[in-house]
Amino acid sequence: MILLSTAYLAPIEQYSLLLSGEKCLFDFHETYPKQSYRNRCRIMTDSGAVDLSIPTVKHHFAKTKTKDVEIDYSTPWQKKHWNALTTAYRNSPYFDHYEHLFAPFFHDREHFLVDFNTKLQTLILDILKVGDRVEIGYTDDFVPLENDFTDMRFAISPKSRLRGDIPQYEAKPYYQVFSESLPFVPNLSIIDLLFCEGAGAVDYI
Repeated sequence: MILLSTAYLAPIEQYSLLLSGEKCLFDFHETYPKQSYRNRCRIMTDSGAVDLSIPTVKHHFAKTKTKDVEIDYSTPWQKKHWNALTTAYRNSPYFDHYEHLFAPFFHDREHFLVDFNTKLQTLILDILKVGDRVEIGYTDDFVPLENDFTDMRFAISPKSRLRGDIPQYEAKPYYQVFSESLPFVPNLSIIDLLFCEGAGAVDYI
């Protein structure tokens, strides 16, 4: 089994694990870490890769579980993220195909981050038509690092991997929206691959 963390429009690497044939368990009971893909995605723009981060409510206690993290709507982040996605991908081959499916996520509100991320993940798996190939479960409690699973909760991170026993993801190049002027950037958000390759993204993954 593979242990994963929730992620906002997760990187392609996470979807490659979801489609690996192994059961994937999501740990919502972990202590929520900062500066991770749990509330952040990386997209391609005309100036290079850019991170979009969902603001979260700051709790007064230090060890908040991921399942309890609330989305902060005190700033118009949804409008900013949708504007960024539209600007970056409006000229991509498949943006028009999927725009109406993603737009509601940037108007409607979810209280908890894990609910928002999970609904986005479900949509993407449906678009890729792989729901019947993916076995997903959820832990009942926090699973410590010393376990028999392949632990990718902290390996898939904007930061470099710290453990030598974690399998390395090898990205294959594909057409990106600014390929004519910018070098290929590996392992961006799944949405980059989806808008560029459409449902054929599953063949790349």
